[in-house]
Amino acid sequence: MTDAAPASAGKRPKASVGQRLVVFAITALCFAYLYYRLDGAAGREGLTLLDYMSRVFTDVAWMPWLGLMMAYSCVYLAIDTLVVTSALGWFVKRIP
Repeated sequence: MTDAAPASAGKRPKASVGQRLVVFAITALCFAYLYYRLDGAAGREGLTLLDYMSRVFTDVAWMPWLGLMMAYSCVYLAIDTLVVTSALGWFVKRIP
């Protein structure tokens, strides 16, 4: 006896055009907010936005930041793996 999967198994319903437009609008609003905030900060410094962002990225201490992000990523991966493995073990099947 085999368990036949329903025809719709594995297929996700497509998002409607309205849903896609809402997500696009929220994304556009977020970018517009960031642009106007950063442009205002650049204006207060008497710089263009491009010059302001160039100065910001020039002043970053990249090696300590990169080391911090690598350590954070490893810790996040370990915690995420633990959570996903536990959840799958509870609800699906124990993972060796």
